Amino acid sequence: MKILFTQGRSLNVGAWSGSQRPVMIPEDVKSQAEVWFIFRLAKKKDREVVEGYVPVEETPDLVGKSLPYRYFWFYEDSMSKPVLIAPLKLGGKRV
Repeated sequence: MKILFTQGRSLNVGAWSGSQRPVMIPEDVKSQAEVWFIFRLAKKKDREVVEGYVPVEETPDLVGKSLPYRYFWFYEDSMSKPVLIAPLKLGGKRV
């Protein structure tokens, strides 16, 4: 996986990364990521990783509190801060 993340571009191969723990994603991927979907950060090391890449000053709940059921934080490089996204409601049901 590390070779894919670090050398794939030379062969026109891109990598999309997902992990249950931000600390497990290679540094090269985190530093170049333009979009972040952040769910639950239970471990202090994971919170520290996210704080290094996503502006959390105006949204301290991002790293300090548990999220409501099925909510997530969304951040994209052009945004000034992450936003909390509620679960979708389709046909009156929570999905």
